[in-house]
Amino acid sequence: SLDALRLFITLSMHLHHEVTEADYTTAYLNAILRKLAFMKQPPGFEKVGPNGEKLVCKLLRALYGLVNSGLEWETTHHSALKRLTWEQCSTEPCLFRRTFPCGTTAYLCTYVDNLFLSFPPSSPLRTEALREINEEIGWVLNDLGQVKYSLGARVHQDLDSWTVTIDQEPSITALISRYFPDGIPPKLAKKMTVPIHDSIYSFEPSSPDSPEAVEWRPKCLSLGGSLNWISIFTRPDISCALS
Repeated sequence: SLDALRLFITLSMHLHHEVTEADYTTAYLNAILRKLAFMKQPPGFEKVGPNGEKLVCKLLRALYGLVNSGLEWETTHHSALKRLTWEQCSTEPCLFRRTFPCGTTAYLCTYVDNLFLSFPPSSPLRTEALREINEEIGWVLNDLGQVKYSLGARVHQDLDSWTVTIDQEPSITALISRYFPDGIPPKLAKKMTVPIHDSIYSFEPSSPDSPEAVEWRPKCLSLGGSLNWISIFTRPDISCALS
């Protein structure tokens, strides 16, 4: 959860660790499916059986868009980490820790295909850990260095004062520009400066078939998804208005 990720970053600062990131290329395709699954043949690659039968593809690996791909990937990924003696948290399965022979304890947090690592700054143990993961798993793991912008959030780690800030200002600015390319109308800006302004309760549902609803429904769904990510990551104060 994003709660666990925020806590992971905060505790890393408390321990005087630097948080860095790596990510996997096409993560889901690395997971072997444990359940039988079939799909239609992709356009342009259709084949027929010897007697003209219509054929389908049997999937051997997880595929983006498949319902159980996330589970299969995490099971494969976490199993590999545990083989490398990373200890999995019993209450938050995406958190791991490992104590190295030198006595240093490092931490790791997974988020789909993102891998966040908490090590002392410039520690050679981090490089060694990434090398081991690459060798154990055999997948393409890209080292992104210190976390500065990830998952739509900007992260600033001050390694002198050991403090961290997380915000989504770039994402919010881009969102405003997308839906209000000419800027937010002054009347609207003045009226809605507070997330739960009373005027929110005066909105009346429109008919699903009305021209206004037809025009705005796809925009609202897209905007709602973006705002939901912002509300659960850094801006819980907009949750009421979003709801």
